[in-house]
Amino acid sequence: METLHLRFLPWQQWQQLYDPISIYRSAIEPHQKENSNPGTVDVIIDAARDCLAWLVVNKKISAAYWTDRLITSKAPILRRLSVYTVTIRKDLSAEKKIEWLLKDCRIHDLKAWHEVSHLWHEVFQLVKQAYPKTSLEQRKIFLAAVKDYRCPYEDESEKEKWEECHHLTWFYWLHDAAPSCIETKQALDTAKSMYPESHPLNSLDLLPYTTNMIIPSQQSPWTTEQLLERPAAEWLPELLKFSDSVSRLSDNKLISYTRSELKNSIKEAAKQNFNWSINLANELAKKNYWDVDLWYALIRAWGEIKMNLDETRHREILCQLQVNKLYSKHYHIIAMVLHDLVDDGGPSYVYNLLSITNKIAADLWNILDQDDSWLLQEILPISPNCLAEYWIRALALTRKKQNAAPEVISNIFQNFSTIVEDKTLAGQFGRSVLARNLAFILTVDEKWIKEELLPFFTTSNNDEFKFVWNGFLSREQVDPRVADLLKEPSIKAVKRIQNIWADDRINNFISYYTKMIFYYAEDPINTWILMLLNNSNGAIRRQFASKIAICLKYLNDDQQKECWKRWLRQYWEDRLKGVPLSLDVSETKEMLEWLLHLTAVFSEAVDLAIEMRPVSLKTGEFISNLKKRKIADNHPETIAKLLIYLGEENFHSPEFDMAKELKELVDTLVQNNVLRPEIKKQLKELAAEQGWTEVS
Repeated sequence: METLHLRFLPWQQWQQLYDPISIYRSAIEPHQKENSNPGTVDVIIDAARDCLAWLVVNKKISAAYWTDRLITSKAPILRRLSVYTVTIRKDLSAEKKIEWLLKDCRIHDLKAWHEVSHLWHEVFQLVKQAYPKTSLEQRKIFLAAVKDYRCPYEDESEKEKWEECHHLTWFYWLHDAAPSCIETKQALDTAKSMYPESHPLNSLDLLPYTTNMIIPSQQSPWTTEQLLERPAAEWLPELLKFSDSVSRLSDNKLISYTRSELKNSIKEAAKQNFNWSINLANELAKKNYWDVDLWYALIRAWGEIKMNLDETRHREILCQLQVNKLYSKHYHIIAMVLHDLVDDGGPSYVYNLLSITNKIAADLWNILDQDDSWLLQEILPISPNCLAEYWIRALALTRKKQNAAPEVISNIFQNFSTIVEDKTLAGQFGRSVLARNLAFILTVDEKWIKEELLPFFTTSNNDEFKFVWNGFLSREQVDPRVADLLKEPSIKAVKRIQNIWADDRINNFISYYTKMIFYYAEDPINTWILMLLNNSNGAIRRQFASKIAICLKYLNDDQQKECWKRWLRQYWEDRLKGVPLSLDVSETKEMLEWLLHLTAVFSEAVDLAIEMRPVSLKTGEFISNLKKRKIADNHPETIAKLLIYLGEENFHSPEFDMAKELKELVDTLVQNNVLRPEIKKQLKELAAEQGWTEVS
């Protein structure tokens, strides 16, 4: 849990004062208001709690060790576990527990108040248990600690409100814990008389996310309308100075003025008044404020109003974005804006801007190429993906443009080559995007694909191999040109699928590989399928059988016959003989589904199917699908043989829920004079086993 917390830190602003694991866990112990649908982390928390509880009973020294260790953790959830452990420990007196709270938990450390807010439930539960049992002297020490709390805010009015709220909250809770304590009652009465208009925060027996204690209403210090009332240049000093340290209580609710909301107000102002936004950008540039977050608000606003701007204004924006000093801090949002500019075709004049946007994109890529620190700022590889996708879309725009300048296409492919040659992680993500768009790029420059990108599909470097294949498989667009290009790489890739790919990518690869077998393989059985089976496990073979059923679903009668004759019948016969491997139960279940999609060769397919070892399957669904396709009308005896085969394992099962439908089907078949006597006899025996005496 500490590792999860530490991994989260680079992507959030409050550092260890905020914990996404802890904030949605109302209590360490089982609680009636806890989430009724626990997640994986909840299971881990419960296990840790139960282990600590066991140590409290059986290993007191170990329990003490873990108490002291966890309270120093940076992860709030682990500190909460520590407080919970102290609460249930029997080797500590009430006095010792209160001393521990004041000393080790730092509940009144001025700088730790927000940090302790994540421990509220466990802290108050411990106080509720121990405070009434402590001596009068110890209670006085605790009351004094509460009174000594001073808010660290600079704003005097905000400090006062926080202090009043803090004092009242604690005194109410302490009085609730020890209602007969005169000193506690006096402290509460004094605080109430001093702060008649203040109120304590409520629901202290739950963690903040269930109340309004720690999730404040966030607002901008200035509204969009207020910002537009004054020139942007006049606002700049105030906008730069403001920080989100100002909070206040109003009607028992916490209101915070934050920079994030300020940026939203600036963004809306920029969208409403383009000249105001350009003036603010000019002022920032004039004063060399390239790293400030105000740029983010402006650039995002420009991206959102792209379709409402004419070419002249877009050129003004690009002029602002051409400054390299912006890129070290703002490459992420600039990359997104470039991508969105050409997405879905962009404005009608966007082609005229490509010479500028291509240059900006290339400069941004150089930033990623030189420094991998972007990884610490992006949970997903948005920047390299955006830039690569930008060039793909720019290429598509150029292809549609009549009389497009050859140098524009040449420039885009130079950038593609930069991605291919990039040895950093950004390059790997970029190549994944190129592979995803392989079919399109192939229509533009087949030579470039063969020389530059294709080698990565067979590289011995496992990371490079995974990135390009993952990209290609995410879209899985196979046409004759792509198929011809990837035949050899695909067969080679089969040897590595178990050792390199996760299960979801294996599934995608098997889907693609099966389509290649159906539509493009020249020797399906002896080359493609043999290679797959020799490098597979049971799960992969089951997936392959399942993907065959999916492909069969889309074949017409002529295509079914061609597929059956070309390879599918031979493959089925070989597997029945154990060549190259015997069928297992999971494969057999999937292969029976083939029958539903082989109506053109149904009788031949059933003759092979009933040679397989009988297995139990979702027979009800299978029978229902047979009836829907009205296969029995054209193949009565074949259906009869299939039902007799299925009956060996399925119709006696308590899970079989299609007895009525099956009875109707059997009754229809028995009445059919076409059936041979021996088949009809077996059907009647099946009916008798089911207790259907009326079938005759």
